[in-house]
Amino acid sequence: MGLPQHRLVYEYLSRSLDEFSEVRELVIAIRDASEAHGEAASLADTLHPDICPRNIKTQKDRDGHTRGYLIDWDHSTNIPQKPERDSTWQFTAVRLLRDGQPAPIQDRIDGVESFFHLLIWMTLRYTAHGMNNVQLTASLRHNFDGFWWDSEEGRMASSFRTSGLWRLGDLIFKRARFGNQGIRVVLRNMYRVLFQRYTNTEASDPDDSDRLLRGRHQITISVKEWALKSLDEPRWMPDLLHEVLEDEKIDWQTNKDRTEYEFPEIPLPHYLEFLY
Repeated sequence: MGLPQHRLVYEYLSRSLDEFSEVRELVIAIRDASEAHGEAASLADTLHPDICPRNIKTQKDRDGHTRGYLIDWDHSTNIPQKPERDSTWQFTAVRLLRDGQPAPIQDRIDGVESFFHLLIWMTLRYTAHGMNNVQLTASLRHNFDGFWWDSEEGRMASSFRTSGLWRLGDLIFKRARFGNQGIRVVLRNMYRVLFQRYTNTEASDPDDSDRLLRGRHQITISVKEWALKSLDEPRWMPDLLHEVLEDEKIDWQTNKDRTEYEFPEIPLPHYLEFLY
């Protein structure tokens, strides 16, 4: 039995995700694609396994309004999905890259995390920020492409992408210095929820006699519970993005234009010295 074939017919000419003109268009496209991803999972038990730039298209209608579309549903699967990972390495949820037996099964929330990785990657490559070209190249390698071939295990391995989301938090809040306020708010709000997927509340369980630490630990547990409950809602990401897009207090105009960068060749493995 062959793979099912799907076709989308566009009323207007579609564009690749990286062909946006303004930052706001990029966020709109991610919002619309994440909405389709969540509805397919919650309403049709169908999971799109590969959230990546080539699978999101954009178009403008006759009034100039941007819409985003999630395409390439040919490899979509019924939930729960088979253990094999079909997602693009750079945007795969950290949970799926870690060793474990049995192999983790990809779910809808892993796809939500993939949208987060994708948005960071796109904003680093195509929006205004405070890193020079060498720092940018090193940061992309470090956070998205850092891997090697493990000859003993016969597979790709990584010491960077499997370490959780704390490295991306350092990038978002300190090193990148994104120039557009809307992007800063979107990434901050997304990170604060998705980061909780990888917090370990059991490892730091304090002694009952220390009331201060016990109180802090309870706050940590409550924050994690709030975040995981938020992620259980299929509309969490599109609603979050829509709220920021419609907030009149947020400045989407400053540094709104798409930005091009050059990517110099940095000899491996010395590129890490350019990160800090």
